[in-house]
Amino acid sequence: MPISEAYIACVAYEIERIGCCLVKADREYLVGTLASLKKLKRLATDNDKVNTLLALPWNNLKQEVQASLNKKSSDDKSSLIEKKTIEEGDEQQVLLGIWKALLTHVKSFIDISVANNSPSSERIKPLTYKSLCVSLPYQLHQNGLASYLYSIAQYCQARQLPRVDYLVVKEGTRLPDGILVTEIEAVMEFHAQLENIVSSVRDSEDRFQIESSDLKFIHKPRAKKASRKQVTYTPLTGE
Repeated sequence: MPISEAYIACVAYEIERIGCCLVKADREYLVGTLASLKKLKRLATDNDKVNTLLALPWNNLKQEVQASLNKKSSDDKSSLIEKKTIEEGDEQQVLLGIWKALLTHVKSFIDISVANNSPSSERIKPLTYKSLCVSLPYQLHQNGLASYLYSIAQYCQARQLPRVDYLVVKEGTRLPDGILVTEIEAVMEFHAQLENIVSSVRDSEDRFQIESSDLKFIHKPRAKKASRKQVTYTPLTGE
């Protein structure tokens, strides 16, 4: 009985969760890591791609997959042991932890820039939602970061500080939530804020020293869904 495409898609999704990939070569499926895929692409030729793919020793693939499984297992165990669950009333401490993580990221960038004598034009690389959650000692999913970053944005606005929440970006666009790639002015303002954060911390780090009571957790209001009403288009010409 042939395997359905839906089943294959489910298998591919589960394999991706352990950092591996499912590769189709003619009627065969291979499982390998991203490193394996790069090797395959380098070895492959236009005339003999299938044979080249299948020529990679299975033992190499098996070892890399097993290494990915072991790493995933150890990461899961460490996160379960070390990370704390967020109970009601813990939001202030989580906010403070996020604030400190962002400031630590900025200070590390400044220290590395000074040590390497990096040019002042070099821009700090923001953290992704996922990487920030991994660094925190709490069991916080990246989808739950929005309200915390919103609270930090409100605090920065009230204290006339640069947008520290801009140090967290989406992995796909490398931009903060709410900013689109097509919004040129917003993107330029985002880059300006990054430079402002670094220069402000470098010049006056004391302005960023806060207590947990200074931050107030605010539930971010949900974005309104776009209206599905029919739009009437007005032609640009008189036709």
